[in-house]
Amino acid sequence: MADRVEISNLTLSKLGEDDQLEDPLDNRKPARSIRAVWDTVRDAVLRAHTWNFAIDPGGLDLSHDAAYTPSALSDWRYRFQLPPDFIRLDLQRCRPVWSRNDIQVGRRFIYANSPGPVHIVYVQQVENCGDWDALFVEAFASRLAWQVADRITGDRGRKSDCWQAYATALKEAKGVDGRENPPEPSEPTGWETARYDGGYGYPSDPSRWG
Repeated sequence: MADRVEISNLTLSKLGEDDQLEDPLDNRKPARSIRAVWDTVRDAVLRAHTWNFAIDPGGLDLSHDAAYTPSALSDWRYRFQLPPDFIRLDLQRCRPVWSRNDIQVGRRFIYANSPGPVHIVYVQQVENCGDWDALFVEAFASRLAWQVADRITGDRGRKSDCWQAYATALKEAKGVDGRENPPEPSEPTGWETARYDGGYGYPSDPSRWG
């Protein structure tokens, strides 16, 4: 797997820079520029997709914050503290299965009207680049190059090329990453539940619907 120096040099190569780094703590301008935005760009690319390498499929159980008192204007009665390495939810794998009206994520909390507990599966803030997927590395380096292009090269055309490279690399990475998972079984909607188990005599198990 790539280390930080290799990824930094991949970034510089996308900018057409021949100078290569040997140490991420190098005090030259390219190293300083990359170092200044590394964490921000990493988290942005992590948020762009539910990456398999960044998810613990076992998830995490959250209990509601007993000390929380909602304001009179709040739409939510309960809140749940998100873990410090939280990047984004994988809603398809959280339990219970939520719709858009069931929860709100904000200020490092999940807000809901159910007391829980809730089981979340989420993209983690993976800091060790040795754990990154190779196609994620390519996408990250392209976006990092776009981020530092003005400072290192001042070439707007090169900056535009880096963004296009990022978009292409991200699309490929997301496609390969998504194909490594089996399709998620769809949950019956409330309408389906009522229609097939609400006085019509059909079995409640969707697999037995005729």
